[in-house]
Amino acid sequence: MGDYNYFRDYDPSIGRYLESDLIGLQGGLSTFGYVAGAPLRFSDPLGLILCGAWGDMAIDWALGKGSRNRFYGDGSSQSSEVKGLPPSRDAIAYYKKKNANELAKPCCDPTKLDPVTNYAAKFGVTQLGQAIAAKSCAWNYIGSYRLDVIPIDCKSVRGFATNNSSFTSFSYGLGPSWTNGPMSNFYQTYSWDERL
Repeated sequence: MGDYNYFRDYDPSIGRYLESDLIGLQGGLSTFGYVAGAPLRFSDPLGLILCGAWGDMAIDWALGKGSRNRFYGDGSSQSSEVKGLPPSRDAIAYYKKKNANELAKPCCDPTKLDPVTNYAAKFGVTQLGQAIAAKSCAWNYIGSYRLDVIPIDCKSVRGFATNNSSFTSFSYGLGPSWTNGPMSNFYQTYSWDERL
């Protein structure tokens, strides 16, 4: 008999899901697999956590592997996904609104454009539901994050999203954080350029 994990049924006797992953191959080549084949080390109660590069990052965070400070530049799959998240789009829209008068001028002066800094991208139960519905591994992984939108010129901007994955954020503020070892603070910066 299997276990109902909200989106899929898991069969512990065979160590895999009975239904294919809802996010398709973004979850890896084995669309019926459970937590990268390591159920003694990880859990995935909704069946949606480990997918693609985000799954690799989640494993690194959980095991305390690799650099605790990571940068993902323009063109990386991670930055491309973060760029498309609703809070990122909202921050760009806010930048356009904030600078609408100057941007509308035929001779726009980029030195008169104001950046957007410390734009908070909150992640709670509502956003978790939206991320699951959108099958967004990026939003599930990074949760709440901070955004900055900096003008490059009158037709383009550079976006920066920064995040700290910690046990505190993982436990929705109910647990502590620490600086070394498994599940310790794990800082990421995502950067992208875009035309307005």
